[in-house]
Amino acid sequence: MASVSGSTITVTTPDGASHTIQTTATTTFDLDGSASSFSALAAKQFIRADGTTDSAGTFTAAAVHASTTQPQGRGGPGGPGRQDGSHAGGQVASVSGTTITVTTPNGASHTIQTTATTTFDLDGSASSLSAIAAKQFIRAEGTTDSAGTFTAIAVHASTTQPQGRPGPGGHRR
Repeated sequence: MASVSGSTITVTTPDGASHTIQTTATTTFDLDGSASSFSALAAKQFIRADGTTDSAGTFTAAAVHASTTQPQGRGGPGGPGRQDGSHAGGQVASVSGTTITVTTPNGASHTIQTTATTTFDLDGSASSLSAIAAKQFIRAEGTTDSAGTFTAIAVHASTTQPQGRPGPGGHRR
């Protein structure tokens, strides 16, 4: 069983291992693709965190992504790009107008459409499309229409390849 205590989240991976995620006042949170807060985290949600591990081995999250449904596949900044219809990700190859093109670790290219209502965060802080640039790592949440066009609701970007913990794809809290 995972727990939340103070500013610490404890998650259990599918193999039963337990990991601790420290949060701070600047950690951002989203739940099912919408901006959220630490207090919205609850048992049986799936968590993926982006952040850094210090020399003592403490993992501190810059961003915590929670989902009420189990993610399919693996994706996220720094992880394999998951193109499952509701998520897309990889390393930014280019940005043109409102379109972001990413390259997944296996070399596939995917386009992510954004709109005026798409939210952005960069390295855990609120941002905008104009801050997204080549070589950054992104994970986008959104929808894919019947023509196969992926439109992002939220784009999470990082200037460095994050050390996802407990890992892209999420783990039950």
